[in-house]
Amino acid sequence: MFSLIIVDDEEYMTASLQKYITQYHSNFHVAATFNSAEDALNYLRSTSVDVIITDIRMPHMDGLEMLRHVRALLPDVHILVISGYSEFEYAKKACSFGVNDYLLKPIDHQELSNDLDAVTKQLSRTKTGHPAPKAQPAAQDADDSVIQHAKSYIRSHYADNLSREAVANAVYLDGAYFSRLFKQKTGMSFIEFLTTVRMEKAIELLSTQMSITDIAAAVGYLHRNQFISNFRKYTGFTPNDYRRKILIGENADGE
Repeated sequence: MFSLIIVDDEEYMTASLQKYITQYHSNFHVAATFNSAEDALNYLRSTSVDVIITDIRMPHMDGLEMLRHVRALLPDVHILVISGYSEFEYAKKACSFGVNDYLLKPIDHQELSNDLDAVTKQLSRTKTGHPAPKAQPAAQDADDSVIQHAKSYIRSHYADNLSREAVANAVYLDGAYFSRLFKQKTGMSFIEFLTTVRMEKAIELLSTQMSITDIAAAVGYLHRNQFISNFRKYTGFTPNDYRRKILIGENADGE
């Protein structure tokens, strides 16, 4: 018998799937059901399973973020992802985590059965025992990796009208969870880090002949006054004063 867990923030969905699998797929034991990705991940840090069925959109930590950790803990686990129609493109990102298939809601029981039958065949051919869970530091390494990716993304896209959600999507995280993880790992909020990157680039550009308006646009500001205000907070000078006083060596009055 193969072990399986179900993760979905809607209780009726986990209950329905558990009932169906128990009734029609006796070769699977539903070891547990969870209504949050965090609870499921905590369980998987100490318990190995053969199959995970998970929703992809959940509050706090979403399914993709959970799967990123799961792959560090259980690299050989089989994964079926559940997605709503409006999240179809988002679900495709799950392919990067080696999912076996993704199912669109409402769940077609025949499709689910086909997937479970296929997983059963794979497990029957390859199963020699449950893989041992890796130590928790592997998940920490994954956190560090995703934040490095996020920082690289910000450095490459600082000139865009960049939002927290855009960066979170680039690293397959829920926006709120991304904010907490970024702050935890860098000691800075997303906005603080983005502003720092923009200001450092602006300082470089101030040594050129570019106008303040053009520099503002080049580092991602739609409004010149917002750029000037943020630059003053960051350096203690307006861009023009910084250019004259710091770069040219004159004081702010041009003396």
